[in-house]
Amino acid sequence: MNRTTIIASLGLLGAAMLLAFRPPVAEEFPAELVKFKPYTGNPLFKGTGDPATWDEKIRERGYILREGGKYYMWYTGYTNATGEDMKYLGLATSDDGLKWTRYAKNPIHTTLWVEDMCVLKEGNTYYMFAESRDDIAHLLTSGDRVNWKDHGAIDIRLRNGSPIARGALWNADGLERKGNLVPFL
Repeated sequence: MNRTTIIASLGLLGAAMLLAFRPPVAEEFPAELVKFKPYTGNPLFKGTGDPATWDEKIRERGYILREGGKYYMWYTGYTNATGEDMKYLGLATSDDGLKWTRYAKNPIHTTLWVEDMCVLKEGNTYYMFAESRDDIAHLLTSGDRVNWKDHGAIDIRLRNGSPIARGALWNADGLERKGNLVPFL
């Protein structure tokens, strides 16, 4: 063997020994994020089960926002008892994220089918990106978390500028990026 081969082999052997005897790497995620047990009090929030109430049943996903030490959850409720097909928006609050109290004046929005929402706050305004009837994405705004104004369907376009095809495309989430509120699709 020549000298270069010996040095390279010793270098590789040394690197292998360092890797073999180094202390274990810390977990990539904190244990509380990956090692947990189901909460025995599940479900934390559900429909009333009473066909006389507007939220006898809960539809799909709600959205939780923590603000000022309190949790706010917007959710979609409905009942089949009336024969009405409308899905209404409700609000519940919690101090600990486990025990929820329905807002006394629910439903808080009754003129638009609202589900699969995401709520972001910018300044004093809350922005809700929500799916409506026939999977049409809408933008709603509020100054108080309760009274929502519908700004109509969101004009969603592909990168080339053409309108996106109608149909289920909604993922109830979003973020603020470079001063813009961006819903995820």
